[in-house]
Amino acid sequence: MAQTLQRFGWIANLAIWLNILVMIMTMAVVASTEPNYQQSAALYATDIGPPAPPVHTTAGPPAGVEFTGQLVGLMQAVYSYGGAMLYCEFMSEMRRPWDFWKALVCAESFIYCIYLFFGLFVYSYQGQYTVNPANQGMSPQGVLTAGNIINFLASLIAAALYGNIGIKVLYQNVFKEMFGLPDLSSTAGKYLWAGIVPIYWALAYVIAAAIPNFSALTGLVAAICIMQFTYTFPPRKKAPLLVLHM
Repeated sequence: MAQTLQRFGWIANLAIWLNILVMIMTMAVVASTEPNYQQSAALYATDIGPPAPPVHTTAGPPAGVEFTGQLVGLMQAVYSYGGAMLYCEFMSEMRRPWDFWKALVCAESFIYCIYLFFGLFVYSYQGQYTVNPANQGMSPQGVLTAGNIINFLASLIAAALYGNIGIKVLYQNVFKEMFGLPDLSSTAGKYLWAGIVPIYWALAYVIAAAIPNFSALTGLVAAICIMQFTYTFPPRKKAPLLVLHM
């Protein structure tokens, strides 16, 4: 597999810092303003009064949350931290793949620290009114719009990155091995891969539009895809897609 993402690194790095900017903005706003009561009520049917009940937090599942709600919450953790088998596909795209373990340790440490701090901070201020994604819990409309714009740009970059890898994994592991399609490095393979791209994104759009609740959508993706690529599917027995350069 060709290293097609070599020139994409600085853009992917920008997406990370755009997300961090939205997180900082969200923490600053939720610490000084009221929760977005209407958004919480629309998404989770939260009791918003009037008058709105005071913010309360719990160490365990809140009262009234059934097993299905707890399972969706668990899938949010899977969605955030899962997908370990895809790391190998990212490694094959690196200019120096033997540096992969360093990038993995740094990235995972960064993700765990940032996610845990951000989640605890927002929940401590918004409690039962916390929504997913958390930046939608900001009540000032101007700041909410600015955060949505920044988050949209970061999501487009992430979609391009994960879409590239996802379609290659689908082609290599399903279409090539099961249906005998030509190698991705061949001219015919490249044309077929290019034809799969719009179909891939069209299906993604249909699924996303059919499930308007963000937590339900990410929970479904985590249960069907991410959990399997982390715990279920066995490792490949064949040679890796790319020879590692010493």
